[in-house]
Amino acid sequence: MTSEKPALPTTTAHAARLGLFQATRRPKMLKRQEVKTAFGKVLITGRLGQQHADVFEAICFEREKKGELQDGRIKLLVDPAKVRRRAGITSGEQFEMIATELQAAVIEIIEPSRLACSGHVVDHIDKA
Repeated sequence: MTSEKPALPTTTAHAARLGLFQATRRPKMLKRQEVKTAFGKVLITGRLGQQHADVFEAICFEREKKGELQDGRIKLLVDPAKVRRRAGITSGEQFEMIATELQAAVIEIIEPSRLACSGHVVDHIDKA
């Protein structure tokens, strides 16, 4: 049985290897915290933990449509109820808080230089 969804990873090796998300359900607010691993160095401003990673991965997995914008960003259409179920989030208020924190967090990749950039995990969310 083939899937109609285009190829898009649920998560990337870079997100895991660079340590973008804290390995806890109770992440601390970071203010330009440097995270250095054997795979590179990033500066993180924001609160990103395991719940944030779960929601981000659920967004990638539950996409109904995928489009690419001219500037290289990826646009995904998702059903928020499916994302909540997939991520194990039972409260709509909790889901909104996590989505807001995903939009607020700023990641600056310093190393490796081929990935060097600064931006948000989720840039914006349009409501249907």
